[in-house]
Amino acid sequence: MRAMSMHVPIRPDWICAACGLPWPCMTRKRQLVTEYHGAYVSMMLHLSGFFIEACQAMPVVASGVLHRRFLGWRCELPAGVGWQSAPAGHARPCPAK
Repeated sequence: MRAMSMHVPIRPDWICAACGLPWPCMTRKRQLVTEYHGAYVSMMLHLSGFFIEACQAMPVVASGVLHRRFLGWRCELPAGVGWQSAPAGHARPCPAK
Protein backbone atom coordinates (compact mmCIF):
# COMPACT_ATOMS: atom_id res chain seq x y z
CA MET A 1 0.00 0.00 0.00
CA ARG A 2 1.29 3.42 -0.95
CA ALA A 3 1.57 6.18 1.67
CA MET A 4 -0.72 9.16 1.20
CA SER A 5 1.00 12.47 0.57
CA MET A 6 -0.03 15.59 2.48
CA HIS A 7 1.24 17.64 -0.47
CA VAL A 8 -2.05 17.77 -2.35
CA PRO A 9 -3.49 20.72 -4.28
CA ILE A 10 -6.07 23.07 -2.82
CA ARG A 11 -8.30 24.06 -5.69
CA PRO A 12 -9.09 26.42 -7.39
CA ASP A 13 -5.84 28.25 -6.57
CA TRP A 14 -3.64 25.15 -6.82
CA ILE A 15 -1.72 25.79 -3.60
CA CYS A 16 -0.13 22.91 -1.69
CA ALA A 17 -2.13 21.93 1.40
CA ALA A 18 1.03 20.98 3.32
CA CYS A 19 3.42 23.85 2.61
CA GLY A 20 1.37 26.61 0.98
CA LEU A 21 3.56 26.78 -2.13
CA PRO A 22 2.26 26.59 -5.71
CA TRP A 23 1.34 22.99 -6.47
CA PRO A 24 3.08 20.81 -7.41
CA CYS A 25 5.58 21.94 -4.78
CA MET A 26 9.17 20.64 -4.78
CA THR A 27 8.31 17.98 -2.19
CA ARG A 28 5.44 16.65 -4.32
CA LYS A 29 7.60 16.74 -7.44
CA ARG A 30 10.20 14.57 -5.72
CA GLN A 31 7.47 12.23 -4.50
CA LEU A 32 6.04 11.94 -8.01
CA VAL A 33 9.44 11.11 -9.50
CA THR A 34 9.87 8.39 -6.87
CA GLU A 35 6.33 7.04 -7.28
CA TYR A 36 6.55 6.94 -11.08
CA HIS A 37 10.18 5.81 -11.33
CA GLY A 38 10.60 4.18 -14.72
CA ALA A 39 7.13 5.27 -15.82
CA TYR A 40 7.75 8.79 -17.15
CA VAL A 41 4.89 8.73 -19.67
CA SER A 42 2.42 7.59 -17.01
CA MET A 43 3.50 10.43 -14.73
CA MET A 44 3.09 12.97 -17.53
CA LEU A 45 -0.38 11.62 -18.35
CA HIS A 46 -1.32 11.87 -14.67
CA LEU A 47 -0.04 15.46 -14.45
CA SER A 48 -1.72 16.40 -17.75
CA GLY A 49 -5.10 15.96 -16.09
CA PHE A 50 -4.09 18.40 -13.36
CA PHE A 51 -2.76 20.80 -16.00
CA ILE A 52 -6.11 20.82 -17.81
CA GLU A 53 -7.99 21.37 -14.53
CA ALA A 54 -5.68 24.24 -13.61
CA CYS A 55 -6.09 25.88 -17.03
CA GLN A 56 -9.85 25.83 -16.54
CA ALA A 57 -9.65 27.05 -12.93
CA MET A 58 -7.14 29.85 -13.63
CA PRO A 59 -8.04 31.28 -17.06
CA VAL A 60 -6.12 34.53 -16.47
CA VAL A 61 -2.81 32.67 -16.03
CA ALA A 62 -0.96 32.12 -19.30
CA SER A 63 -1.11 28.50 -20.42
CA GLY A 64 2.67 28.49 -20.94
CA VAL A 65 3.19 29.38 -17.29
CA LEU A 66 0.89 26.58 -16.21
CA HIS A 67 2.49 24.14 -18.64
CA ARG A 68 5.91 24.79 -17.12
CA ARG A 69 4.49 24.51 -13.60
CA PHE A 70 2.65 21.23 -14.16
CA LEU A 71 4.64 19.51 -16.91
CA GLY A 72 7.89 21.31 -17.65
CA TRP A 73 9.42 21.08 -14.19
CA ARG A 74 10.79 17.57 -14.70
CA CYS A 75 13.88 18.84 -16.51
CA GLU A 76 14.48 21.50 -13.87
CA LEU A 77 14.93 19.18 -10.88
CA PRO A 78 18.35 19.14 -9.22
CA ALA A 79 20.86 16.56 -10.43
CA GLY A 80 20.37 13.14 -8.90
CA VAL A 81 16.59 13.43 -8.64
CA GLY A 82 14.87 11.11 -11.08
CA TRP A 83 15.64 10.57 -14.75
CA GLN A 84 18.93 12.40 -15.33
CA SER A 85 19.96 9.79 -17.85
CA ALA A 86 18.21 6.97 -19.60
CA PRO A 87 19.44 3.39 -20.02
CA ALA A 88 20.74 2.44 -23.45
CA GLY A 89 17.91 2.06 -25.93
CA HIS A 90 15.48 4.25 -23.97
CA ALA A 91 14.38 7.76 -24.91
CA ARG A 92 15.56 10.57 -22.65
CA PRO A 93 12.60 12.40 -21.12
CA CYS A 94 14.62 15.65 -20.98
CA PRO A 95 16.76 17.19 -23.71
CA ALA A 96 20.50 16.86 -23.27
CA LYS A 97 22.12 19.97 -21.83
